[in-house]
Amino acid sequence: MIEILTLSGGIGGAKLVLGLDRILSPGTLATVCNTGDDFEHLGLSISPDIDTVTYTLASIANTKTGWGRANETWTFMAALADLGGETWFQLGDADLALHVERTRQLALGESLSDITDIIRRRLVIGSEIIPMSDQPVRTRVKTRDGILPFQHYFVKHRCCPAVNGFEFDGIDLAQPAPRFSELLTGDKLKAIIICPSNPFISIDPILALPGVCQALRDNGAPVVAISPIINGQAIKGPTAKMMAELGLPVDSAGIAMHYGNLIDALVVDLGTQWRSGSRMGPRGIREASTLFSFGHGGAYDHEDDIVYLPSDTTRIIDIGDADIIHTDTKKSHANIESAVRKILKAKAIPIVLGGDHSVNIPCINAFENQDPFHLIQIDAHLDFVDERHGVRYGHGNPMRRASEKKFVTGMTQIGIRNVSSTAKEGYEDARKSGSDIYSVRQFRSLGVNQLLKKIPKDSRYYLTIDIDAFDPSIAAGTGTPSHGGFYYYEVLELIDGLTKQGKVIGLDLVEVAPDYDLTNSTSTLAAQLLMNVISRILYNS
Repeated sequence: MIEILTLSGGIGGAKLVLGLDRILSPGTLATVCNTGDDFEHLGLSISPDIDTVTYTLASIANTKTGWGRANETWTFMAALADLGGETWFQLGDADLALHVERTRQLALGESLSDITDIIRRRLVIGSEIIPMSDQPVRTRVKTRDGILPFQHYFVKHRCCPAVNGFEFDGIDLAQPAPRFSELLTGDKLKAIIICPSNPFISIDPILALPGVCQALRDNGAPVVAISPIINGQAIKGPTAKMMAELGLPVDSAGIAMHYGNLIDALVVDLGTQWRSGSRMGPRGIREASTLFSFGHGGAYDHEDDIVYLPSDTTRIIDIGDADIIHTDTKKSHANIESAVRKILKAKAIPIVLGGDHSVNIPCINAFENQDPFHLIQIDAHLDFVDERHGVRYGHGNPMRRASEKKFVTGMTQIGIRNVSSTAKEGYEDARKSGSDIYSVRQFRSLGVNQLLKKIPKDSRYYLTIDIDAFDPSIAAGTGTPSHGGFYYYEVLELIDGLTKQGKVIGLDLVEVAPDYDLTNSTSTLAAQLLMNVISRILYNS
């Protein structure tokens, strides 16, 4: 029995639908997909949003692009190009099979609903996938260059023309798909969720169908929208660009204004002060680390003439992710602290991957019953905010919270530069608490050896590394990039020196945000740094 109904476009909506599919009981989720993007191309009937949701739920989607199938080949497109055919819309060889079969069945008189359900079952997808209508509706984009068919605007012209409106050709003659109508008029739904899809081109075509908005209001289930805008930017696609061009505020308030009294609630993401996305950092770093999986019995550095991490004496265990409750920071932090405490109880060195910098707070808390230590922060930002807007345990607060711990004997904060969330008073408070603060330029003026002399020797060190300590030219994939940062060997040589003059007892590396890391260079930098830092910690201990 269907209990949750989602309204979805393509990539952004498909990700939410996948998450719901994984946590809800089988047979309780149905997704209505936008078909305003559908079009006929090369004689084939193509339904991009339906296909993206289908591929995603079947676990065969291309996770890098968000569209198309994984492990795709392009023989057809290459041959088509050789013949001078249209190649502006890419159709992979495996993807082509779905379009051919859909076109064949439509020609036999089958409905789009029935075809979609047959394909869903063939791919062993438990949740229902429903086209918004069995009648054709075609989104057209009004631009300064004239009215463009949606796929021409979106793919052929790459969303470049300025938008001033939309129209849905065929909407007056279309009806909601039978299964869609059945669910809307029933009394079994517990919630109707509008996915974080583009409201203008993915959700509005669904809402524009005759009777849909009224049916949503009459159903009785709460209608909850997920904002596709985070910190003034779209999760995916041209939503923010369109909002600006239409004169709407580019924020979640603008999304709320657009949906108006249709929705009962709007879910927004304000977890970070600027760009979100670091929650995917650990996965990105792990994937990047496979670059160094050569199968050798260690990691040979020819400059040092040392085989680091020899396989016969090195034991590194990835215990996986802490259980994160995305709506509850305190419980998430408690789970992180518990995990780090277990690592310490096992007499191991905790290496923690973030996540935003707030994960440092529970990491430090876990050392409460351990011997005192000196905290070394390598970061662009001081992160010494006491409280802002009621937030005391966010990613602008960790160094302030650490300074309150009796077992933290002092702090050295390195790389701090430019304007940040910490005001002048924060710097003054940090210095009063015993912190030494050095900018990148001060670091370079002193040199590594002189700076090391300013850090207590023969001490226990905990290292916290924010990836934005590095210059954006080599670490663009982060939430708050700051120009004028470190280069790789500056930081490695500093940490190498620390491991020789003291004992590193733990480390966290945070704020890698793969969504802004188009070349994966930031994730690779993080993985390479961790490998070499762990090497120095173990070799010099």
